[in-house]
Amino acid sequence: MHVFSLLGAMASLAVAANALYFSVESLTATDKFDPATHTVAFTVSNPNAASEQGGSSAATCSLSWASTAVPTCWAECTGGSGQYYTKVNAGTYTSAAAGFALDIWQAYVNELGDHNNATVSVPSGGRKSTSYTCTSNSARGVCTESGARFNQTLQEVYGGADPVGAPIC
Repeated sequence: MHVFSLLGAMASLAVAANALYFSVESLTATDKFDPATHTVAFTVSNPNAASEQGGSSAATCSLSWASTAVPTCWAECTGGSGQYYTKVNAGTYTSAAAGFALDIWQAYVNELGDHNNATVSVPSGGRKSTSYTCTSNSARGVCTESGARFNQTLQEVYGGADPVGAPIC
């Protein structure tokens, strides 16, 4: 193998090993049935990010809504390095146990609008292959994640000052 080919292959592996991704953990989703209210809360981080890529500190996110109409706006998360926003991906939420997707946006260079974004899929609760489990009774259903994390490779975007597709709540 040519020396430059070998060096290029090694560099590609190093980049892939340190790829940026969102890690969602401590996820709890609750559905109360009468009256209908819903809450999704979790912690998100970007573990491999240097400060100029948004940083690796975790933020706490919480979404709440009444009725069956899932809000389409971006909710601001608290803490963390870089500013995080989240929303339920349109059309994916019917119940906490049914599985859904979260859109996550991390702004980090405010003057330029640089940001990271991804959609993180949460599997349906109760599957034996996941640590996301659900319990329910006649009043409510609660799903929690314990032990494992939901990880999703993110997309780095340069420019674009605000989360796309919806206003900030």
